[in-house]
Amino acid sequence: VLVNQGEVLFFGNQYDIENSSAGAVYIDRTNSSNPDPAKLLNSGGGSTTINPLSVTLKITVVNASQAVIVGARCRIEKQSDSSQLLQAETDLNGIAQTTYQYVSDTAIRARVRMSSTGTTRYVPVDTVGTIVSTGYSVTIVLYVDGNVAA
Repeated sequence: VLVNQGEVLFFGNQYDIENSSAGAVYIDRTNSSNPDPAKLLNSGGGSTTINPLSVTLKITVVNASQAVIVGARCRIEKQSDSSQLLQAETDLNGIAQTTYQYVSDTAIRARVRMSSTGTTRYVPVDTVGTIVSTGYSVTIVLYVDGNVAA
């Protein structure tokens, strides 16, 4: 076991976790800790569950001048089945975010748009990425759509 700045990393162990009690133990993974579910020992008759790692999915939206854009619509979905992971508008800091229960790397699609009637309209942005054990974070630059009158 290696402990470094709040990370607990397991390697080279016969068992990563031993539960010698007769009760249930639930382990929350944080800061990229990596206990192997195949290396659990329930020696006292109890059970051990390793919960998925909770990570942040974050989109920051700015314009060409790097000023934040408030109210941009952001969506993140899995590439595998199009299930929606984030559907939100950016806040006063230009950020839309949520938490996600990480189990393994997940390929995603992200879309950002801002084209409300009566305001500056921007060209929508579509991108792809991967949710990893540290989460997913991207900054999207929106450019004014010169083909659409405000």
